[in-house]
Amino acid sequence: MSHFRFTDMMRFRGILSTDYSGAGGVEQMFAMSLAGFKARGVDVELNSVTVHSATDIDKHCLQVLTGSVPGPAHVFNDLRSKLPKRAREKLEELRPDIPHVKANAVPLAEAYSSMGNCIGKRLKIMFTKDAVAGCLKHGCDCPVEPDKGGKDDTWISNISGVACTPWSSYGKRLGWGDKMSEPYHVWVGERVARQEDFIGLENSPY
Repeated sequence: MSHFRFTDMMRFRGILSTDYSGAGGVEQMFAMSLAGFKARGVDVELNSVTVHSATDIDKHCLQVLTGSVPGPAHVFNDLRSKLPKRAREKLEELRPDIPHVKANAVPLAEAYSSMGNCIGKRLKIMFTKDAVAGCLKHGCDCPVEPDKGGKDDTWISNISGVACTPWSSYGKRLGWGDKMSEPYHVWVGERVARQEDFIGLENSPY
């Protein structure tokens, strides 16, 4: 993205959501972007950007996100926890019950691919506009989807880092046959359903 496009975008109000991006990774990214642009003489202010929600499964990250000030407005503990009950039940039906080992990588990948296709055919059921989920920051159900409040000068974005363990040395390197393929397919389905103004996804092969 060029300096000019970035500065034009930052003239508007922005609402961010992030999934599996660690302990405030998105907020840090924007802070570093701000410092980088200012170092090049480009005056950019990020005060108009708010973080609607952060979702993670790592206990340490959840502790940091829940206690951070200002931090995200809402903190959820799993991508799947934000789905309606019947959607979670459907995922459970589709979940492969064979051992997650290298020898089964191909049939596992095929099973998760079928799950992704199923999610794609049920977007309206799985990702409802009025969806709520248990928020760790407030101890009650909170809205999953950001709301522009009827304002045309507001952009919505999701910048995430879906788990790298299927490909990195931290996992079994089962690729698409890894259990973490399931939340990835959920993340992709949600992006298609929500139609944010722009999205970003980070992953690591190491």
